[in-house]
Amino acid sequence: MELNTAAGSQASMKAQGPKSIVSPDSAMLSVFMTPCTNPTRIQWAVTAAFFCALHCIQGYLLTRGRDPQRHAARGREIADPANRVPMDVHRAYVALEQLSKRARYRLGVFDPGFVQRRVLDERLRLITEFVGL
Repeated sequence: MELNTAAGSQASMKAQGPKSIVSPDSAMLSVFMTPCTNPTRIQWAVTAAFFCALHCIQGYLLTRGRDPQRHAARGREIADPANRVPMDVHRAYVALEQLSKRARYRLGVFDPGFVQRRVLDERLRLITEFVGL
């Protein structure tokens, strides 16, 4: 599938739906965690969770004719009531984005149980369920 232009992206998404773009799986991301006490692997799990969420939301927005190219623009689209993103999904996305920045830029240290429960099982799952994955 080619996703080079906004029109091409929107046409592809309408034809194939968000499932064709990304299918994040909490078990797949858990590979970073099992067994894990390595802070770098845990940081990568947090980062991967956010980018899975980003692709889910981007796919959803494409089905609505929206194609934000930057994080700030995507944030505005998520917050726009016209796009019908529930508040709990919006909050989960923002939290994942903040945690990812903490992992990538501030070398945040995360408890593996927190990442499994709150990042993968709760926040990412909320977003994937919203987009129908």
